[in-house]
Amino acid sequence: AAEAASVLGTLKLQPNSSVPALTAALANTNSLIRDRAAHALGKFGREAQAALPNLLLTLTDTDQDVRVRATNAVLHIAPESLPGTPPQ
Repeated sequence: AAEAASVLGTLKLQPNSSVPALTAALANTNSLIRDRAAHALGKFGREAQAALPNLLLTLTDTDQDVRVRATNAVLHIAPESLPGTPPQ
């Protein structure tokens, strides 16, 4: 599942079906899957706007790597959503 999330982000195919699947993966009990899902969502950029509420919740994940990936994803999708980020 982690590898599948990585591939979806790399290929950036079919955001209408990929983004919801990756968003759901953010709630997986496996931190590696959450990490890869957050990373993949960031690769979709603005096309992953629908995932933003879940990514913002993931900023408080128990796993530091997942928090970092979620922060980077938000920076690619909607940087204005992070406090202290200058507008672009």
